[in-house]
Amino acid sequence: MKSAEIIHTPTQIKDVMRKGVFPALRNGNGGPVVVEMTLDVCAMEVPDHALDYKSPVATKSAPSKTDFKDAFKSLLQADRPLIWAGAGVLTAGATAELAEFAELTDIPVFTTMEGKSAYDERLPLSLGAGSGATTGQAYEWINESDVVIGIGTSLTINSYTRTLPAGKKTVIHNTINTDDVNKDTPSDIGLIGEPKSLWRC
Repeated sequence: MKSAEIIHTPTQIKDVMRKGVFPALRNGNGGPVVVEMTLDVCAMEVPDHALDYKSPVATKSAPSKTDFKDAFKSLLQADRPLIWAGAGVLTAGATAELAEFAELTDIPVFTTMEGKSAYDERLPLSLGAGSGATTGQAYEWINESDVVIGIGTSLTINSYTRTLPAGKKTVIHNTINTDDVNKDTPSDIGLIGEPKSLWRC
């Protein structure tokens, strides 16, 4: 659960929605948001000023230009680079940008199961999707890649995810959540921000 809020009186509605609910819904990783009210509160009359409410806008961040340049330089110098695309690409509506980036750089794309359809698997640069099991070409490329850029993914390690094998790999990690960087997978360059922001740098 991403956020849980309790409304004790109708006068709290505006502040709870502004401070807790909508920021949690619109910013960072997705997740359930719960608002609780007791039956007696539900039966109370709501004062006019509690309805005078404007929903806050989403806030977005982007990687620094220095980090982006370092990441792009690493990709250009790589012998076997790999794009590791996650669900964040879908959430950000960045599938077209990902496809264009892969085509321009000629870098193969592996998608996580959560990110499946972030990159069209009919395209020649697609390695397919996977979790614990994956395609033969993805397995080979993941093992032999020297630079991996994770885009819109947490790179979490658990029983259901495909993981990067330990070795001499440069890992570039794009995620909207700062807590994901170096959480499970060691990263050399962190690019904090939604995936679309990568192509605005």
